[in-house]
Amino acid sequence: MKVFDEIIRVSAMNGREESAESTKTIGDQRAANRSAAKEAGGRIGRSFKLLDQSGRTIHKTGVYDELLQRVVDGKADGVVVAYGDRLTRNWRAVGAFYDKLEDAGAEVIIAGMPGVDYRTATGRVMTGMMAVVSDMVGYQAVDRGNRLADQAFADGIPPVVPYGYRRNLLDDVKALPDKPEKALVPDDPSHCAACASGPRSCDRVHTAPIVRRIFELRDAGRSWAKIASTLNDAGVPSPSGGHWVHGTLGSMIRNEAYVGTFVLGKRRRENVWTALVGKALFRRVRQARKVTPSGNYAGGIAQGILVCSGCDQPLSVRGLHPTHRSKTARGSQTYGCRRSSREGSCPRPVYVSKDRADAFVERELRAVLKHAKVGIVATSRDLENRRRAWEDAREETAAFVENVSARDPHFARGKAKREADEQRAREAYELLAAQAEEAEQIPSPSAFDDLDLDGQRHVARLLIDRVVVSPPLSRSRFANVEDRFGRPIWKRAAQ
Repeated sequence: MKVFDEIIRVSAMNGREESAESTKTIGDQRAANRSAAKEAGGRIGRSFKLLDQSGRTIHKTGVYDELLQRVVDGKADGVVVAYGDRLTRNWRAVGAFYDKLEDAGAEVIIAGMPGVDYRTATGRVMTGMMAVVSDMVGYQAVDRGNRLADQAFADGIPPVVPYGYRRNLLDDVKALPDKPEKALVPDDPSHCAACASGPRSCDRVHTAPIVRRIFELRDAGRSWAKIASTLNDAGVPSPSGGHWVHGTLGSMIRNEAYVGTFVLGKRRRENVWTALVGKALFRRVRQARKVTPSGNYAGGIAQGILVCSGCDQPLSVRGLHPTHRSKTARGSQTYGCRRSSREGSCPRPVYVSKDRADAFVERELRAVLKHAKVGIVATSRDLENRRRAWEDAREETAAFVENVSARDPHFARGKAKREADEQRAREAYELLAAQAEEAEQIPSPSAFDDLDLDGQRHVARLLIDRVVVSPPLSRSRFANVEDRFGRPIWKRAAQ
C-alpha cells in the first residue's frame, strides 16, 4: 500500500482553538486528504500540520525538504493536500519543488483536483495555473489593502480606533460638526451629547480619562503591575473587555496616537487629531526608569515588592520604627507604610525589619531559581506566528470595510467583530513578546550570585508581583517576623 504524507495548513488561526477553527477546517482538510489517499490506493503517512502559516512563505519552513527527503528515503510515495493553495501561494517557489518531487518519483495528490497528475503536460499547466492564480489573489489582497491604507492616511482616518478615542459620529450626532463622521475624537464627557444633557444622563464608560490616568501613574513611577492592579481593582475593563496586563499597558505607552500622530505602516503625520497627552509627558513616560533611593535609604532586594496589608500600597525604606527611635544599631532600618496616599489614609500601617524582609525575599527567590523553570519561553516562530495573525486580522478588517457596503444591516456587527479579533490578536502578540523578553532576563542560580544589588532587585521584580506584609500578631521579642509575610505572589514567568 502506498504512503502519502499530508499537509494541513491554516493561514491564520487568529487566536481560535484548533477544534473551533471554522474557515477551512482542519477536520475537513484531514478528511479530504484521507479520502483522496484511499482513492489512490494508499494511506496517510506523516501529517504536517501548519497552523498560522502563510502559503507565501511555506517553502521557508523546511516542510518541503522533509517531504522530499521522506520520498528519497522510501518512507513515502508522495504528498496529498486538500486544496491546491494549501501547498503554496507562491508559484515561483512551488515550481522548483515540483521539479524535485518529479525527479524523486513522487506523486502529488490534490483532493480538490481529482485525476490531475502534475507530471503530465496537462497536469503541469493546471497545477502551474492554480499556483499562479493563488499567488495573484494574495497579491491583489495586498494591493487592495495598500490602496485602502493610502486613502485612509490621506483622509486622516485610521482603520482602527485607538483605546481612548471614538468616531466623530455617535448615535447620529457629530461631536465635531466640521469633521468627517469617521474622524477620531477623544472619548470623554466633553464630546458626549448624553453627558451634556446632565451628569446622570450617560451610562457610558469614557476611556480618554483612563488613558490620561495610565500616563500619570507611569509618570509617577508606578510599575506595570501596580497600574494594572489599580485599574483591575477599580473594575475598569481593558480594551478587549477583560483584565489589564503588562503588554496592553506597554503598547499604549508607546502608541503615538495619543499625541495626535497618525502612523500607518511607514506613513506618518503629526497633529492629525486631538492629543490625549502632551508630547513632553509622552516622551518622559516612554523614557521613564524607576528611581531607587541611595545612601541611608537605599532599598534592598525586597524594595518595590512589599505591600502593606492595611492599604495595599508599596512599602518603602522608612528608617527606624516610630516606637524604636532610641535604637542606633546598624541594620535597624525598616520597610514601612507611607501612611497616606492619593487613595486616603492607611487604617493600619505596618513596619517590618529591612534585613529580615530582604532575607525572606532573597531566600524565596533563590528557591524558585533553583527548582522552578521559566514558564514563558517564546521562540521566534511563536512570535512571528502571533505577529502574522495580528497582521492578517488587520487586513481582514480593512478588506471587510472595503468590500461590504456600510448600508448592509450586518455591516456594523461584522466590522465590530473583526476589530475585536484584531485587538485580541494584537494583545496576544504583545503579551507574548513582553513575557518572552522578561523570561530571557531570568538568570541561573550561579549567574544570580554574580549580579550586583540592582541586578538582583531587577530579577526579583521580574518574578515576584508582591508580598503582603501584615501587622505583628504579638509584641513578644521572640515572635517570628516571617509569620507576617504572605506567600509571594509570583508572576507568570515563574512556575
